[in-house]
Amino acid sequence: MIHLYMTGNLTRNPETRTTKAGKTCCRFTIACDGRGAYKQEGDVVYITVVTFDNLARACQEWLEKGMKVSVHGREPNLHPYLGKDGTPKATIDFIADEVEFLTKRSAQVRNEERMDAQREAAAAMVDAPVEYEDEGFVPVDEALPF
Repeated sequence: MIHLYMTGNLTRNPETRTTKAGKTCCRFTIACDGRGAYKQEGDVVYITVVTFDNLARACQEWLEKGMKVSVHGREPNLHPYLGKDGTPKATIDFIADEVEFLTKRSAQVRNEERMDAQREAAAAMVDAPVEYEDEGFVPVDEALPF
């Protein structure tokens, strides 16, 4: 059995479907640079990645266009076809066993920044001196008897 490890960027947001058997299926395409013995620098290879069940749900929830991922999968499926200009082309699909998210999702980053700002504001409120208005309360400096 052939195992592949690839790293690339998502070309668009993932698409999720449910199979007739009730399994969740997530499909996305990554663009990998084509460095290697038979490729020239700058060539790009587009690979369609398919995930199932829990991995599919995680990919749908956390991945978005432009994110960098590393994918480990089984033997790829090659689907040849003729392009509009008549030249032979092919798509490569493969089932991923593991997907590693290498960049943070932008919404997650925005949420973390908002939480940091809220923490700073709360810390500033705790450290700020409290000023009492005279509303019938008399500040007491002595210890309470209980």
